[in-house]
Amino acid sequence: MFRRPLLLAALLLVAAAALSYGSALTESFTADEPVHLTAGESYLATGDFRLNPEHPVLAKAWAAFPLRFVPHTPFSTDLSGWWYGGTLQVALDWLETKNDGNRLLRAPRAMMVLLLVALVGAIGVTARSLLGPEAGLLAIAIAAFEPLFLAHGHYVTTDVPVTLFVLLAVLTLARFLERPSALRFALLGASLSAAALVKYSWVLVVPTLVLMVAVSFLRKRGEKPRPGFPWLPIVSLPLLVGLAIWAAYGFRFDPFRPGGPAPPTEGWRWISPGGGGVPFSPASRENAWEEVLHDDAGNPRTGLSVGAVSIARKLRLLPEAYLYGFTYAARHAESRFAYLHGTWSDTGSRGFFLVAFLVKTPFPELLLLAAGTAALVTRRARISGDPVLAVGLCSFAVLYAAAAVFAHLNIGLRHLLPVFPALIVLASASAAWAESRAGRIAVLLAAAWMAAVALFAFPYYLGYFNEAVGGWRNGHRWLVDSNLDWNQDHLRLRDYQASHPGERIVLLDLGDTPMPPGLRVELLGPRRPGQGWPAPLSAGTYVVSATWLVTTKPLFLGSGVLGPGSDRESYEQLWERWARATPPSPEEGVEAWRSWIRFDALRRSLLLERIRSRPADERIGTSFFVFRLSGAEVDELTRPVRAGP
Repeated sequence: MFRRPLLLAALLLVAAAALSYGSALTESFTADEPVHLTAGESYLATGDFRLNPEHPVLAKAWAAFPLRFVPHTPFSTDLSGWWYGGTLQVALDWLETKNDGNRLLRAPRAMMVLLLVALVGAIGVTARSLLGPEAGLLAIAIAAFEPLFLAHGHYVTTDVPVTLFVLLAVLTLARFLERPSALRFALLGASLSAAALVKYSWVLVVPTLVLMVAVSFLRKRGEKPRPGFPWLPIVSLPLLVGLAIWAAYGFRFDPFRPGGPAPPTEGWRWISPGGGGVPFSPASRENAWEEVLHDDAGNPRTGLSVGAVSIARKLRLLPEAYLYGFTYAARHAESRFAYLHGTWSDTGSRGFFLVAFLVKTPFPELLLLAAGTAALVTRRARISGDPVLAVGLCSFAVLYAAAAVFAHLNIGLRHLLPVFPALIVLASASAAWAESRAGRIAVLLAAAWMAAVALFAFPYYLGYFNEAVGGWRNGHRWLVDSNLDWNQDHLRLRDYQASHPGERIVLLDLGDTPMPPGLRVELLGPRRPGQGWPAPLSAGTYVVSATWLVTTKPLFLGSGVLGPGSDRESYEQLWERWARATPPSPEEGVEAWRSWIRFDALRRSLLLERIRSRPADERIGTSFFVFRLSGAEVDELTRPVRAGP
């Protein structure tokens, strides 16, 4: 079906890299990137592992490595927040105050694109091994133009790295079991160790690897003459992975740099980092452990993983930062506020990932997935390669998908990324239909359709939604957070401001990311604690992120939706008192200030509630909604229903 397949595969890999990195250059920091990049730089610069322990070190250090060759103000332990382990505070000081963080981000994102290219290639190799060369090439085409890959493939996060290294662990184990050799064992050990050092969810691949070993052993028992089974290297794998973890943490149990200066004894105070939890620092170590070993009600957490971590910590089997991070990740995945098609929940929904997959996956990919499934069911396509690899790929996909569905972390389809290699390989089985002319044309058209999706969606891959829900314009009605609105559009907001000089921009976004230099906005609410008094409610261009536009979470004080209860009645009374007044002077006392603050907060909540039903005047990127309001419109939108003129 394809001529010169190696050349075409190379062109597809180049296309994936160009599209993903081209998108990266148009986007500002997403919500997770500042802490990941800052933590990685801190590991390389100081050898201290206090920052962002909830993820292992490898992906973050990989992204930060090229900053050695980029001029910037270097990382320092004098940065705000360092002593109490406030990762977000350190990140904002380093990337916003000391540097132009969005400029520094270019090189780390290029490093992540290299991992994306490796992932796309590994998917192609896996499909080729199982289904033949044409399926392998088709798998590369699907992966190269998958919007989810093109979006998250350039972010400084752990989602694509763990997907890559888990797939490589499965692939290299299958190759090693097929024909053991020192080189194949080295590749297996490197892949599994890398998986263990990028994200704690790597442990879900362990049952799959055990199953693959069992299937291979049972298959070889029936062979004559019976070959020897490589038990010794397989049994040594846990020791090899453990050694790699110790090496990554400097062969040191203590997370904190030895011999460093003591934290200040005066003026020091507890400040929780972004995302909640207790900061992880020498002074807060025991408090941090107490927080992750107890639930929200203060009861001790139980279970196999908690017990295993306690034993490992007591015996010092692994570095403390690694053990703490594993426990932290498990603790804070137990509940997270999430949105699905008009409903908010802190425990998630069993149908979240299925809905997210169906609305964010391009139609041609869904059609190829159906055609590939049909080809295997009807035996038009056959798994001609190693069945141990097929067992590993399928079992891991099922196990990981089940874990995602039954977890409470429903904040992004990105958390299902490790399942996508199996889905794409399954879709590539549709290449078997190309035996007929009509089938060949259909498969080629589907591949071309995938390419067209990627080209037309460029550079807005994060906010991609398929035609079933009306595309990106209606995506916020279904999903937000890292599916659509992750603070990625601030550079585009700066471009908007440059093309609309004189407009007063009032912003309400997710906060917690460095602002690009040159972007001058007022804030509808503080982007981070202690940022100061928000902008006055008057005429201006109000820019609201998609998450805030659909949320029913409380905004500032009072409720997000002012119902017929006490909030509404108190607001009517407050309106009569403060609507035409200025903020109280200090001489008017604390009660007057409390009354004013409550009025101002409820007024902002009401403004947000009412513009939800108003069509946006413009969209910036996929996440920002623009509302141009006159002073009279602001007054009308914040007026109580029963208040007089």
